Amino acid sequence: MKESSVTIIGAGPAGMTAAFFLAKNKIPVTLIEKRSFPRDKICGDCIGGFGISVLKQMDADLFDRFANSKKKLIGSGVHFFGPDHQKVTIKAVNKIGDKMTEVALCRRTDFDNFLYEEIKNNKCIEIIQNKNVTDLHKDEGGVNIISSDEISLKTKLVILASGSQHALVHKLNGKRLPRKHMAAGLRVYFENVEGLNPEGYIELHFLRELAPGYLWIFPLTENQANVGLGLRSDILSKRKIDLRQMLNNYINDNPYFRERFKNARQVSDISGFPLSLGGKNRSISGDNYLLAGDSANLIEPLFGEGIGHAMYSGKFAAEHALSCLENDNFSAKFNTRYDRMVFDKLGTTLRFSAMMQNIARYPSLMSFLFNRVTNNPDLQELLFNIINGHIPKKRWSGFELITKMIFNLK
Repeated sequence: MKESSVTIIGAGPAGMTAAFFLAKNKIPVTLIEKRSFPRDKICGDCIGGFGISVLKQMDADLFDRFANSKKKLIGSGVHFFGPDHQKVTIKAVNKIGDKMTEVALCRRTDFDNFLYEEIKNNKCIEIIQNKNVTDLHKDEGGVNIISSDEISLKTKLVILASGSQHALVHKLNGKRLPRKHMAAGLRVYFENVEGLNPEGYIELHFLRELAPGYLWIFPLTENQANVGLGLRSDILSKRKIDLRQMLNNYINDNPYFRERFKNARQVSDISGFPLSLGGKNRSISGDNYLLAGDSANLIEPLFGEGIGHAMYSGKFAAEHALSCLENDNFSAKFNTRYDRMVFDKLGTTLRFSAMMQNIARYPSLMSFLFNRVTNNPDLQELLFNIINGHIPKKRWSGFELITKMIFNLK
């Protein structure tokens, strides 16, 4: 039976980021993935400010390789559309390569495979593919990792980054999330969608029928676009909405979208996926384990940003794992330090976004606020900061933001 000081379950952005930072500190780690690379992951394919920030922290050369990749598109900004089709355009502000951006657009198949290629030859990282972990058993020596009903590995610390729907997440973290903290999303790829901004602006359409969700159109390379929509699960159930039918109706029957898709060709099936939304600090650790990425319910509620949050949690999981090994302490009490690290960085953004999502439930109020934001550059900057996680902890409260919007203050 193999032994490993740290074992990561799930080779998505959270798991691979954790493995990278551990290896950077010369810590051997085992990374287990249930499928083999390259593999798809249903996603919006948008990497915002948090993800860009972590890529830079991982390694300057790694970041440059991603920035120069032909499989990603520079995102120069965001087009926000209100319930009455009000348009707010906000340019991105940071730099990738020779262009200003806070957004990168890259298919998850390509992004995850990029990270995999960066770590696969690292001598400190053992990657086990096509292995589905089904259970964990704790004993005095650590944790036994079970796959195919056999003990395949013994470890001192597990970083579980296998997604919110993995049975082990529910086993370790107790109750399932209530529906108001879950959302359902759909994704489909099209080519030749008309009206895409040539500079790579993403589009977020806050439509009345979808409140508090939205429809997105994200341009990609090869003249393709990721098109999808998402809605909170409790509202979806209450209204008895068929999301697949709604998406087809928008594309085929809505006057605004119909014109843009009249010459488009669908190049993938419509795929559905669950989203575990953040907004409330929860326990994301325990004896001998840390939860990271979607397993820790860190998706930003209003815009659905998850990649960057996952990567930050992976970085913090690696940093805390180093402390566990140095102190030979893997207890639940000690591991609460990891919880604090994650929520000190992401908690303000998640709570703020949850508040804004509740406001988005009321289309008339959203329409009013969009009208205010349209002519206020300061509020436009703040809106872009929200999507990129740059919300000053002490300067802004929800009340202050809404007051500024309503009275059009600077």
